[in-house]
Amino acid sequence: MRSAPIASDLGVVIGVENGDPHLWEYAVLMRAGKAPEDLAQYHARMRASAVVAQVEAVSHPNIGMTLDLGHLHLATHALDDDYLEAISTAAPWVRHLHINDNFGRLDAGHDAEGDRLTYGEADLHLPPGWGSIPFAQAFDRLADYEGDIVLEIKARYRDHLAEALANTRRMLLENGHQIC
Repeated sequence: MRSAPIASDLGVVIGVENGDPHLWEYAVLMRAGKAPEDLAQYHARMRASAVVAQVEAVSHPNIGMTLDLGHLHLATHALDDDYLEAISTAAPWVRHLHINDNFGRLDAGHDAEGDRLTYGEADLHLPPGWGSIPFAQAFDRLADYEGDIVLEIKARYRDHLAEALANTRRMLLENGHQIC
C-alpha cells in the first residue's frame, strides 16, 4: 500500500473498516444471477477475517483495522458467522474501534430510515445498550485494546449522548478497560 509510508511520516494509522450488508447489494447479486450466499465474495469487508488478511498482507505498523462492532453484528448475522469469534480474529489488528448498537437484522426493503428504525433493521447507530449487541463479551475479546474508541451514534440521539457515554464507560470499566 503506497499510503503506508505517508501515514508513517505523518504519525497516523490508516484503519481498514469492516463493512455491513445491505439489501440493495443482495438485489444486485440476484439481478446478476448470483446467489445471496456469494455476497461476502463481492463485499469482502463483511468478514473480519478478510480485513485481517488484507492488513496482514500490507504488513505495515501504520496500517490496522477499524473494527465497527455494529457493522460486524449485522454481517455475522447475515453470514451466519460467529460474532465473538470474528472479534477474536480481528483483535490483534484493531487500531480504532467504533461502538454503536443495532439488532443484527438486515433491512427488509424500507427506504426511509425512520421505517427501518421502527422495525429495528439495518445499521441504526443506536446508543450502546439499546440494541442486542453483546458488548460485555465483545469487550472481553478486546481485552488488550488500547486505541481510540468512537461512540458512533446518530445525531437524532443527541439528547441521549450523556446516557450513551455513561453506558459505554460503564461497560468498558466492567470489562477491565482503563478510560482516559
